[in-house]
This record gives sequence, C-alpha cells and structure tokens, in this order.
Amino acid sequence: NRSSDLPDAADIFEVAKKATSFCPLSSVWWKCLEFADSYSRKAKIADEAVECLVQQQVDGDDCEIKSHQIIDLVIYRAQLNLIANRVEAAGEVFKSCLGSPKGGSPLGGCVCALDLGLLWLCYIHVIAFECLPGFLFDPLDQNPGKLVSKETRFVFERNDVKKEREEQIISLFEGRSI
Repeated sequence: NRSSDLPDAADIFEVAKKATSFCPLSSVWWKCLEFADSYSRKAKIADEAVECLVQQQVDGDDCEIKSHQIIDLVIYRAQLNLIANRVEAAGEVFKSCLGSPKGGSPLGGCVCALDLGLLWLCYIHVIAFECLPGFLFDPLDQNPGKLVSKETRFVFERNDVKKEREEQIISLFEGRSI
C-alpha cells in the first residue's frame, strides 16, 4: 500500500517543529502552525515564535519586517482565543504584550510605534466588540491566519460598544491601568 509510505500529520508537524530550531524564520514558524492540529499546539507554537522573534537581533529595514512578523503572530494568538470563544484570554494576549501605558511594552524595542499602536487598537476593539477588526484578515478565510492589511480604519460607534466595557475602554485611552 503506497499510502502507508507517506508520513502522517503528526510526523509532518514534528519535522516542521524541528525545522524551527534550525531555521527560526517567520515563514518556518507559520508552516509549523499550519501543521499543528489543535488549539493548544497552535497557541504554544505562536507563543514560542513570538519569543524567538523578540530575541533575534536585526538592524535597519529588518526591524520593520521583524515588527510586522511579531504583531502578526500576536494577533494570530488572539484570533485563536476568539475563535475558541475565549474573549478574556484574547484580551490577556494583548495585555501581556502591551504592558501598561506607564511601564512600556514587554516587546521592548522589537515593535515599531505604528505596529504597537495597531496592537493597542486591536486590544481596544476586542474589549469593545469581543472580536478583532475584520479588515485585518482575508474575508474569504474563516480560519485564523496572517494579516492582510494593517491599514487602520477603525470607526467606533458608541452605541455598538457593550455598556459594561465602556468604562474600561475610556480608562485605556486615559492611560489608566489595564
């Protein structure tokens, strides 16, 4: 039987996971995420990828690329939680990456100001609407995936914001604790 000669999904995942240690590029991490078969595996891989990218040293134009790769994975991680109906956990993903307005971001100098701003806006959107802004992703793909646009086109209608979240959102804009 020829199909028995083919590796199964678990074998392919293990090879992709091993590849991240030899070639820790964003594209390799995304391949590994593609082959991960469960929420917990995907979440763990996304966290490891962010940690790995934060530790990598880059200069010049590579800083913007690295910044994009990091926020892409952070937003993916939040997406996973939202798809699993874990809204609070999605907020915690952003909260852990953003830190406090006074204390700075744990991502340090790895994320450029515009990308950090996008993470803040995504966090506020998750608090207000319990979802991420739709324009960030491919509308034809219902699975968590890479960003297709970072163009900020946020329109917050006060009537659409959940009342219990309104004070929390206002406190974020005022720089109070998150």
